[in-house]
Amino acid sequence: MVLRWMLFVLMCLGGACRADTSAAILTILEGEAQILRGAARHAVAEGVRVQPDDMLETGAKAGFARLEFADGRLLDLGPSTRLWVQPKGVGGRGRNLSLYLLQGWVKLASPKAQAALASPAFDLSALQGVAVVRLEGGAPQVFLEAGQARLAERREGKASAPQNLKGGDFFSRSADGKGAIAQRPDAAMLERMPRAFRDTLPPLAARFADRETQPKPLPTPTYAELEAWIDGEPAVRRALVPRWRTLASDAAFRA
Repeated sequence: MVLRWMLFVLMCLGGACRADTSAAILTILEGEAQILRGAARHAVAEGVRVQPDDMLETGAKAGFARLEFADGRLLDLGPSTRLWVQPKGVGGRGRNLSLYLLQGWVKLASPKAQAALASPAFDLSALQGVAVVRLEGGAPQVFLEAGQARLAERREGKASAPQNLKGGDFFSRSADGKGAIAQRPDAAMLERMPRAFRDTLPPLAARFADRETQPKPLPTPTYAELEAWIDGEPAVRRALVPRWRTLASDAAFRA
């Protein structure tokens, strides 16, 4: 008994019995992606654990990235996408901010009616099924490929009454117009949708259960690289002030 306890303690000191506090695992990556962790930037690869409060960004030439969560959610990201995972410090009066999309393409699949995706233009909640989302220039498009969900439009930080979506429904809104729900997706959206979103890929998290990839440090982000976040909606800007405080000591960033 004493020997087993000593071995357990030694394993813990070596990190072998640490609890996994990650939010998700990056299981597929085609092209380049990076994580903003605090004010530091890191390159990522398959097997990296995404932590709560991480910002995941894919480049314009990225093909596809997948996050797999312990609760069964699968989140696919297309090119030029900025996503904040489990943001800290963002108030919302009951608003579900477990995933916050600033821009780009995502496909979210959830086996339970608990998935949510927030954004400056809409909040998707109670998702059980599969939703494909495109958000560019403040003009959102949401195609509920299967299942059910609720969607509330957002304007100037305020949300409208949520509407029910069922499989096949397509929500869209022009940059200056009012949102509308159609019974079929827009052909232009389907044409531009990332090719990988058309496939149904099996979960791959088990491959990385005993193998963790560490992100690699990159140069400190510039103001231009963070500008989209800095200019975000008020709740986001307020939450990010402490995050960028260390960068403000740099004269070029502060200018």
